[in-house]
Amino acid sequence: MIGGRTPPGDGRLPNDVQSEFLRACLVDGAAGREGLRTWLAGFDDPLEGLRRPDCADRQLLPLLHRARRDDGAVPAAVLRLLKAAVVHEELRTEAIGAAAGDALDGLRDAGIEPLVIGGAALAWGIYPAPALRHCHNIDLLVAPGELAPARSALGAFAALDDPAPAACSLRLTHPSGTRISLHSELHRGGRSAPAGLERRGISIAGRAVDALGPSDLLVQLCGNAAAAIDPGLRWLADGSFVCSGGLVDWGRAHSHATLARRTAPLSALLGWLDRNLGSDLAGAPRAALARARRGELARELVVRSPKGVRNRLRRALRDGRG
Repeated sequence: MIGGRTPPGDGRLPNDVQSEFLRACLVDGAAGREGLRTWLAGFDDPLEGLRRPDCADRQLLPLLHRARRDDGAVPAAVLRLLKAAVVHEELRTEAIGAAAGDALDGLRDAGIEPLVIGGAALAWGIYPAPALRHCHNIDLLVAPGELAPARSALGAFAALDDPAPAACSLRLTHPSGTRISLHSELHRGGRSAPAGLERRGISIAGRAVDALGPSDLLVQLCGNAAAAIDPGLRWLADGSFVCSGGLVDWGRAHSHATLARRTAPLSALLGWLDRNLGSDLAGAPRAALARARRGELARELVVRSPKGVRNRLRRALRDGRG
């Protein structure tokens, strides 16, 4: 996407070309086909468009293949690339799932029952198939007092060098190379989370395990996108799948986002889904989130330099009047 650090508080939204690419990946039927045609029309060589981060996101190629493989509108060269991307992600998912299984077995042998969060919770708990969601590590949430016992339980896993290790997280490497990250806090930067997190049972590599539930997961993915230098387009695909499943408790999501000071990226996400994908978000507290978003960005404006957030604040004010 565009270079530079993401302004604090809000999630970076896609440009028009990226939005057409996302429609092609996420929307069924005629609207998705039209999104693909519009996107393809912008390039003499569509493969060049797939290589450009300001036009597409290569981590979403399996989704594009799933949505458009039977349309007959995908150029042959692109279709070959999409098939290769699917095979690559399937192999990656198999290896990461096996590493996650080893980590879960080791922790359970020590009496520790972790909660799967982040990308793994999305891949194995929300997406139709894990290989559709690019995932390169496993994030596990444990109780604050369990980090040291968890490290001992996973003694065969090497610790990653971290120039600024956090007291609430621990990064390890499975012998296969897969990164296993242990956390004692859901949100980075001391952001608050509800005392009783929402849970949902999933299965990874044949192991039944609890994952973060859809409402809390939605807030977490929005927070991660707002904190990232460049979140890419994956967080929008994640949000689309979470919201379309009909599993979100919108009252809980709103309360959690307010507590964690993440109403800004959540409001931005829901607005983009509505405008670009025509998502039916019945029950979503859109107006309340828009008001809270303005307040969050205004606080960021006081704490940080006005240059960093003034454009996001103007957009929030404009969206609130719409």
